[in-house]
Amino acid sequence: MKALLRRPAAAVWASLLLAACVSTPPPPDAGTALTMQGRSDESAAVKAEVEARLARGTPESLEQARTVAESSKALAPSEIVLYRWYAVELGRLAYPDKLGTAPLAPEPPPGHPWARAFADARTGRIGTPREGADPLELLALASALFRGDSKETSRAASLALDLFAQSRLESPLAEHLRGLLAERSGNADAARDRYVSAFVSAPDCYPALFGAARTLIALDRPKEAVDILAASKAAYGEMFGWVRLMALALYDSGRYDEAGPFVLRVLREDPMDSRILLVRADMLVRAGDYRQATPLLDAYGEVDAADRRYLMLRGRVAWEGSRNKDEALRYFRKLLSIYPDDAEALLSAARILAQGTAAERGEAYLMAGRVLGKNPADSGALRILLAEEIRRKDWSAALATLDRLRAADPEYRDRAAMHLVYRSAGRFDEAFRVATEWRTASPDSEDARIAYIRSLIDRKDTAGARDLIARALIDKGSARFRSSLYFLQSLVQPNEEAALNSLRSSLVENVQNLEALTAMYDIYMRQKDAQKARFYLRQALAVAPDDPGLARRREELIRLGLAP
Repeated sequence: MKALLRRPAAAVWASLLLAACVSTPPPPDAGTALTMQGRSDESAAVKAEVEARLARGTPESLEQARTVAESSKALAPSEIVLYRWYAVELGRLAYPDKLGTAPLAPEPPPGHPWARAFADARTGRIGTPREGADPLELLALASALFRGDSKETSRAASLALDLFAQSRLESPLAEHLRGLLAERSGNADAARDRYVSAFVSAPDCYPALFGAARTLIALDRPKEAVDILAASKAAYGEMFGWVRLMALALYDSGRYDEAGPFVLRVLREDPMDSRILLVRADMLVRAGDYRQATPLLDAYGEVDAADRRYLMLRGRVAWEGSRNKDEALRYFRKLLSIYPDDAEALLSAARILAQGTAAERGEAYLMAGRVLGKNPADSGALRILLAEEIRRKDWSAALATLDRLRAADPEYRDRAAMHLVYRSAGRFDEAFRVATEWRTASPDSEDARIAYIRSLIDRKDTAGARDLIARALIDKGSARFRSSLYFLQSLVQPNEEAALNSLRSSLVENVQNLEALTAMYDIYMRQKDAQKARFYLRQALAVAPDDPGLARRREELIRLGLAP
């Protein structure tokens, strides 16, 4: 087993040292046993060796301490029993996966300081160390951290560890306990360094390895956690703690397919592990399996209904799974009431609101702006801004946003939006370049063909546009496509009557063609036929009641006393 442990340990050492940038600790100082005064030299030497090994507190050193004590002729039988009991008791507390099932050893007299220390440690509640406590009593008291995490226990354990350090006994277990204290106080960096130091000096101190992986995950360095766990698989890969941490590290690294089997193994052993339940729910939501995710989220909601990830998943399930806008927004708004600057929640809510009323779209626009205030290159927020500016026909703003979006996301390829913004902002050369690329990439796309013809018209290539329109009308196409072709034909007709004929054909194909309805209004207004103009404007307003261009035309009619 020791050889097996050393092989992965070498790789783990390298990973941990690289992760923490710490140096190898100095050789251990055996110190001096406080219980040796007045003993024979032989007895004192054995006691010093046994207590130094007990103080190290690793599985290997605890076993060695028992071996040395039980083979010694210099120790009294009661002392051998005491050391054997201490090794078993500490092992059961510190290493439950490995030593938790060791047979109980006879306890020392109830009044013995070590017995009192372990009795308190088992409950997870300890008081201030007594004056004159020896190092092993202090280590026993500090082991209460394995059972309790109250502020009182943490304060007392911290004091016990400080006093223990004065003995100069080398102890990977004490270093691990200091890591626990740092982790619980929220100092993940300091905790990681303590855990690494403990494990590097004792590769069998596996709780320190788990602590290092845990803090790397907390520090948003899950890939490093995967590396050190993978290097230790041969020695600890069957332990529940290892499996659980590997599940979390792979999940946080985005390696969901690999994380899946580990997540399921954890849930088979502990179906109510709340954090893993949430991980499993998230993986199901990512896979689009909202129905299976729901009962897991119900269970987690009983644990912490204010958890950020829980609220995010609830909102996603409500929206993506059932398109329940009100329920989804309720979860996202609750999340934002707790975490007002959460970019993911702001964008999720904004994407829903952007599909709603004018007031909701305005709120979505403001939410996206808040995200950009913290991250000016957030492509999701820029997309929301761009869509709203296009809807408002604010072409100067849309052009600036599009330029920002293309700089932030070089892979952005919404050619329809790009073409519309560039040509509407008067950037005809760029619009033509986009239309040409689009038509080349998607020669069968009706939208690409329409965009290309529009650009020909913008470039005054009337003959080229007429030719393409005539050929396209001969081919079969959708009603929407043919309606757009007839509209474009109206733009290259020699006079208004011919243009009106083309527009009427456009509306036959698609009665809701907003461009054709608006063009009919404009022609009839130029011809001073306000009643016919009013007729077409009313139809256009029915299609797009919030269109700013139509609003201006409506005001024009109102001034003539002809409200649409």
